[in-house]
Amino acid sequence: MSSFLRILLLGAAITAGTMAVGWWALPVTTFAWGLVASRTRRPVFVATLAAILGWGVLLAWDASGESFRLVASGMGNVLKINGPAFIELVLLYPALVGFASSGAAHALMRED
Repeated sequence: MSSFLRILLLGAAITAGTMAVGWWALPVTTFAWGLVASRTRRPVFVATLAAILGWGVLLAWDASGESFRLVASGMGNVLKINGPAFIELVLLYPALVGFASSGAAHALMRED
């Protein structure tokens, strides 16, 4: 299976899990991925991109509403950043969590 397909499937699992049980689905799913995919190529990279994709989909879905615009402009004024920088900041969180949790699991499974 290609890395692109893995990213899409894992991103879909992260999106569905987050919608079903909340933000805890992100570290749990990426940790499980790090355990299961420890012998595949670049499991931490795949988990990090899938986390960004999964939460990016949720962000895009939420961004269609008026409330997101109000929150984004309010936070932008408080943090003194523009809209694209706010979106990058929001997507940095799943990237870091996905990287850390899948990396921890991958390190547990390595046989060096």
